[in-house]
Amino acid sequence: MNADARVMAFFRSCLSQAESDAMVDHVQEHFNKHSFGLWAVEVPGVAPFNGFTGLSVLGFSAHFTTCVEVG
Repeated sequence: MNADARVMAFFRSCLSQAESDAMVDHVQEHFNKHSFGLWAVEVPGVAPFNGFTGLSVLGFSAHFTTCVEVG
């Protein structure tokens, strides 16, 4: 899905296989560090993976950080 232009239309760019794998690793590391993170969304009988949702700590500094993003 991360390589599909329609799926990634509102992201910075499509991801290569290596970038997609790294994203999954990052999500797992976030769970390990914070005990919360992004979850895969499934629509039973329709799509085994429809996207993701959850909470994440932002990894950059801005006037509104430290904060938790609802994604």
